[in-house]
Amino acid sequence: MTGAALGNSSGVSTNGIDWSIRGASYIPSNVHAMSYGAGMYVLVCDAYLSNSNNMYYSNTGTNWSPSFKIPEEARDVLDVAFGANRFVAAANGGFAYTSSDGVVWERGTIAGGNSIAFASGRFFIPLGAGTNLISTDGANWAAIATGLTNTLGKIALANGVFFARAGNYLATSTDATNWIQRTSSALPGDGGLASDGTRFVNVGRRNVSFIQYDSYVYVSDPLVNIGITNTPPLQIILSGVVGSSYRIEYVPVLPTGTTNPWQTLTNLILPSSPCLLADPEAPNSMQRYYRALLLP
Repeated sequence: MTGAALGNSSGVSTNGIDWSIRGASYIPSNVHAMSYGAGMYVLVCDAYLSNSNNMYYSNTGTNWSPSFKIPEEARDVLDVAFGANRFVAAANGGFAYTSSDGVVWERGTIAGGNSIAFASGRFFIPLGAGTNLISTDGANWAAIATGLTNTLGKIALANGVFFARAGNYLATSTDATNWIQRTSSALPGDGGLASDGTRFVNVGRRNVSFIQYDSYVYVSDPLVNIGITNTPPLQIILSGVVGSSYRIEYVPVLPTGTTNPWQTLTNLILPSSPCLLADPEAPNSMQRYYRALLLP
């Protein structure tokens, strides 16, 4: 696997640990974000110089070519995402730009917002307190209320749950429309959230001098983990956040297609962690597979 990093010059890595900037192109602008899709890396940046571009593309992540300079506009392009077979970039001034190949771009308008994400067939732009912009094609947008008083950060999806920072707190949703802000404790750090579906990871920094910062990576306790006891009677072992809502689902055969055959075994508020649960129908089945989901 090859990854690409951002800066005023780019670097590549095959393992996320060892990085190289050999052959990297210098980007004469303040780079904001990057996305990958359709065999192409795309990065977006400020139009820092009068002759600089707002978008660059590369099929290697190392050597970059300018693709687009917004005509007669000093627009800063702040974020980019790939989905639905196209790139969509959000720019200040209320503009969104779409491209199928990362090279040729078309301009559209949005109500605002400076971050964009794609998940579960939709693009999301947090617009402001209590509102997201949602689109299936990156061109036509609808303003959808979130039910929150805070503005969401960049939205992501893991293990069937949408999540984002909401102010200093975590917000989650099962449909990306109705959100719940978790107020049991404030999030550490100040960056966006990432998750593999079992825990959250966040970044932050602390100023220790005029020009020096200490940076930190924060890792949460496991949000959900599921297993089976080793001795009869066999029971499900559910671990997670006590007091939070969970769903346990099952299938007799692991799915291989795009449909969702998982069936609900039970919904519960976790009373303790770990918690043992029985499946009364398990003894009558040749085999059963289980998964657990954290609910909003």
